[in-house]
Amino acid sequence: MNALFPENHAAYWSFNYTVRAGLHIRIDGEFPDSRFMSLSVYKGEGGAFSVNGVESTLTDFEIRPDAGTANPWRTRGAAPGAYTVDLVSLPSAGDSNVLPVAPLDTPEGALGRLIFRVYLPASGDWSSVVLPTVTITDASSSPLPDCSDAVLPAEALAAAAGLTGAAEISADVLFVRPPADLGLLPNTDTGYLAVTTTPPAGDQVLVIRGHGATSADGVHPQVWPRRGVDLRYWSLCTNLDNAQRSLVANPLPDGTVDYGCRNDDETTLDRHGFYTYVVGTETQRARIEAIAGVTFVPWSAARPAAPHVLFLRDMLADSGFREAIQNVTAINDADGARKVMREYYPETAITELAGLEAGHSCFTTG
Repeated sequence: MNALFPENHAAYWSFNYTVRAGLHIRIDGEFPDSRFMSLSVYKGEGGAFSVNGVESTLTDFEIRPDAGTANPWRTRGAAPGAYTVDLVSLPSAGDSNVLPVAPLDTPEGALGRLIFRVYLPASGDWSSVVLPTVTITDASSSPLPDCSDAVLPAEALAAAAGLTGAAEISADVLFVRPPADLGLLPNTDTGYLAVTTTPPAGDQVLVIRGHGATSADGVHPQVWPRRGVDLRYWSLCTNLDNAQRSLVANPLPDGTVDYGCRNDDETTLDRHGFYTYVVGTETQRARIEAIAGVTFVPWSAARPAAPHVLFLRDMLADSGFREAIQNVTAINDADGARKVMREYYPETAITELAGLEAGHSCFTTG
């Protein structure tokens, strides 16, 4: 489902349940061979929460493995093992592998949701991701059969990547942190900067430049936190500013699709560690990619004059990385974001493509 700011490098599987007295949900799974995974519980109307200080997300490195197995985000070089996570009504702070099943004031009969999130599986093979199994008990029933086939479908919910409301952000081409309440099913490990703009006319392009954070590269688990690594993952994406927030997905003549996301591994950095994204049309792509040191990002080929939303994602920031988007508290304020992020803030300019081809720079040297 290409909607609600998806990331083509990620897949989400959803399990919905009805809140009731004594509800206990047990999740038995295998750690995926991937860059990132998490389990998140959301309120029925969307949104993260906490109960007794226990947050409603468990990220890969926080999960204790089953006895005799290993968590590859905690043990270097370990083969992915197994885990068991319990969703309970009254978790206690300090408990391992526990998530709250719902906020304390949730009425019986309300909807709850569990999302299993995976980024960049090994070799890009989503079929290699083993889906968790689910066992449900409550005060009036014995354990129910395994529900994995029924409630964790193989197709990803490529939706709700964190920004799902009307994007109330600047009409200028300046990245800002949007309001937190835009998130219906937000990835709480992630911070976002966003901007809404219409593609420039004629032979003009949008140029975006900033310092690239160090990140955990590749498609396999790495121990976290890791010295010298700022983020687990980052990316820039273009989406249509429509009701579905569709990710740009342009069919190409060779039968492939050019999606509007470029992640850290797909982004060229110069010798100073800066990226330069050039956002243009597919017809401009060959010219843009011939320019040294730039990374092409597409506008929609089907709707080139429609408003687009671009967002920069910082996922799972190290506590020592002060310039992370997660540390930006000013909302809808480009200067506030710039003060926190400094050289990591994505500066923008609209320019003629011919000028870039001639070597003219829109920015001072990093």
